[in-house]
Amino acid sequence: MGYLGALEYTLSVTGPVFIIVFVGLYLKRKGHIDTGFVGQASSLVFNICLPILIFLSMIDNDLHLPDQLPLVWFCMGAALVTFVAFWLLSGVWVAHKDRGVAVQGAFRSNLGIVGIALCAK
Repeated sequence: MGYLGALEYTLSVTGPVFIIVFVGLYLKRKGHIDTGFVGQASSLVFNICLPILIFLSMIDNDLHLPDQLPLVWFCMGAALVTFVAFWLLSGVWVAHKDRGVAVQGAFRSNLGIVGIALCAK
C-alpha cells in the first residue's frame, strides 16, 4: 500500500469520526443538545461503551504476546517521551497551576477514539 492508499484508508476510517464531531457541534449550536447532555454522553462513552468495545475487540483477536513485544515497548517508550517532553515544554507555555491539565490534555488526547476507529476497520 502506497502513501495515497494509506491516506485514503486513514481518511475512510477517521472521516466518520470527524463527521460525528461536526454534527454534534452543529446540534449544540442550534440548541438541540446542552452541556448536561454532553457530559452524560461523554461519561457513557468513556466509562461503559469504550471499555466494552476494547474488550470485544480483544476477545476476537488471536494475539501472541511475544510477537507484539516490540510494538508494546515502542508504545511505552513513545508515551514516556511524549509525557516528559510536554511536561518540560508546558513550563514555558502555561501557568504553573495549569501545568498538569495541559500535560494530561496533550499526552492523553483523544487517541483512544481515533485509534479504536483505525484498528476496528
